[in-house]
Amino acid sequence: MPGSPVYTVKIDWLTIVADLKSPGGLDELMRDVEDIFTDKFVVEAGAVRRGRLWTGGFAKSQYGIELTWDSLVDEQAPRLRLAIPGQACSRADVLDYAIFLNGLKEYDTIANVSCTRLDAAFDDYSRSLFSHDDLYAAWLSNAIVRLQNKSHHMNISGSSSDEFGLGWTHRWGRGRKTITFYNKAAESKGEIRSHRIEVRYLEKDADLAFQMLTGFPMDDFAVFCVSFLSGVVAGMVDFMRFDRSRSHGVRDGKRLGWWQRVLDVQEGLLRFSAIPPKPNLSRKTEWLKRQVVTSLAQVADVIGEREFEDWLDDKVARARARYKDNHRAFIQTSKLEMKRGLYADGSEPCSQS
Repeated sequence: MPGSPVYTVKIDWLTIVADLKSPGGLDELMRDVEDIFTDKFVVEAGAVRRGRLWTGGFAKSQYGIELTWDSLVDEQAPRLRLAIPGQACSRADVLDYAIFLNGLKEYDTIANVSCTRLDAAFDDYSRSLFSHDDLYAAWLSNAIVRLQNKSHHMNISGSSSDEFGLGWTHRWGRGRKTITFYNKAAESKGEIRSHRIEVRYLEKDADLAFQMLTGFPMDDFAVFCVSFLSGVVAGMVDFMRFDRSRSHGVRDGKRLGWWQRVLDVQEGLLRFSAIPPKPNLSRKTEWLKRQVVTSLAQVADVIGEREFEDWLDDKVARARARYKDNHRAFIQTSKLEMKRGLYADGSEPCSQS
């Protein structure tokens, strides 16, 4: 469609684990996940096995999000596990992503939040940056570097005469890091008309990336996320030319052309693949209540009320001096909504008292 981005990057899977401190933590987390990803859980009692036995219960949503947890009665150190697959990840808008990821560590009822799996996906909707032939040649010449486990798997399906071309997949790596290139248009039967690169990080590698994601500022989350995720995708591997004519078959130090094209895109032509947010003051105030107010109260208790007011006035003045066009547009839109007495999502304006 006109105006659609040619290249996008997105979070394509998140598996999060945490300590469960009270039953209220499950209810609160489920409500927030349903709201963020516009989804609905169905809860089942009893134990379920997901990697290990979870003794408390199991909930699954319409779009495949799974929440499992330990019994608070039978387990001395109960845990929970939240797995959000690619289809559900695509249902959150940029602001909700920022609120969700920044807020995970602010719950009073869960603690020690970490990530055991993080997938990121880069989509080339032009389908011109790389091809099966490029990847096949890279495998034959052993061009991949930087990845410790270089085991390769290839799968071919259909034919080049099919509507969305030959179905092909090339996967390198095993264990904690893998990178996969495939014809997403053929795999999805045209639902997503791209060539895709997917990277998967597990365990410590996943948590390292996740901890950085949870610290990005809310207002500029999309900008930071694009830069970070593009690095997550492109930084896992490199593809270098292999000169067999030289002694010992050393690489000649030149990057393969198709991989260089991918890296060139990462420099500034990418968009974060998510639903664009609607400016809404209610969501801003909800984020403040959930994530900021408790911390501000602690600062006030430490330095005193008068000093806190002076400190906060200074911070607000500095923030206003850094306003960008999107901040001014948000203020203008929110003021118009307040005059109408209703926000775009149907919620009532917050009190101005």
